[in-house]
This record gives sequence, C-alpha cells and structure tokens, in this order.
Amino acid sequence: MLPFVIVTLLTIGFGVFSIWAFTNYNEQKDNVDIIVASAITEAQKQQETELRAEFAEEQKSPNKTYISPQALGSVKIVYPKSWSAYVKEQETSSVKLDGYFHPNFVPDSSSDTLFALRIETSSNSYTRELDTYQRDVEDGTLKAKSITISGTKGTRLDGEIDNDVQGAMILLPLRDRTLKVWTESTNFMGDFNNVVSKLTYSP
Repeated sequence: MLPFVIVTLLTIGFGVFSIWAFTNYNEQKDNVDIIVASAITEAQKQQETELRAEFAEEQKSPNKTYISPQALGSVKIVYPKSWSAYVKEQETSSVKLDGYFHPNFVPDSSSDTLFALRIETSSNSYTRELDTYQRDVEDGTLKAKSITISGTKGTRLDGEIDNDVQGAMILLPLRDRTLKVWTESTNFMGDFNNVVSKLTYSP
C-alpha cells in the first residue's frame, strides 16, 4: 500500500511540476518574443533615422558658392546645395552686404525664423563691433576665441548671440568695417562650421 501511495504522490508531483514548467516556459517565451519584437522595431527606427540623415547630407552636395563684389570684400561663402540664398549688395548703404541662407527657401526676414546662416557688413570698425559683445563675454553668456580667416585674425563667439538666440558668430575686420558671419541656431552648427572652414575674403 505504501509504495502505491508514494508512486501516486510522485506522479501527481511530477504532473504539477510539468504543468508549472510548461506554463513558465510559455510565459518566458512570450516575454522573449516581446523583447525581440521591440528590439527589431527599435533597430528599424534607428536605421530609418540614419538613412534619413544620410539622405539629407547627400542632398547638400555638391555645394553652392556665393562671392560678393570686390568692392564688398570678395566674400566667398560655400554653402549646402539644398539651401537657398537671398543677398542684398548695396555699396551706398550703411549695411553694404546683407545675406540670408536657409534650407529649401529663405523666409521673410521679418519672420521669427532662426536662419541657418547670415552674413553682414557692419558699419562699425572691428574693434568697436567686438566691444558691443564684451559684456556678454565677461559674464559668460558668450565664449570668445581667436580665429584666422584669409590670413586675418578675427574672433569667434559661441553662445547667446542675441536675446534667446543660441548660435555662433564670426567677426572679421573688413577695411573700416566688420564682416559678420553667423548662425542663429545650434541645429545648423555642423553646417556653419563647414561654411567657416571654407570662408575667404579680401580684407
């Protein structure tokens, strides 16, 4: 009788264990399937993001080039092909060179658009123009460092270049004036650095 009871208990125990093990296996399998599916979805999203970024970069090449008249410093700007430009050249104006560069099309200058690239010749001398940013440099709102373009030393400013506008600006002496080249958004910082690396002019 005792052996029969033992065998019965063992059989029941084995059956319960088998059911528990099978149930646990199914739960683990479902969890693994969910994790795998989530990983695949995430990888696909990442790949799509990378492909879109790669396509956007390819659309920028080959570059376009703008060169101002010699009287305005022969400023040479090499910018992405996918950008548009609007440049005012006025030798008799206080602002002789005033340019806007932006992806796809150039919005109205009175809009709230943060332009990818701006160029301008200020009527101030280089020293006077630089002085207007001195307080911001001193309080840490802007970081200043020396930069050399076309053999001429200038200054690069990074930070809040205007009220609530984060970007970067290059100031260069241009005869009795100042050449200003800047971006109004950190979103275009990579493109801006590329523009600056190819920037040339006649001081």
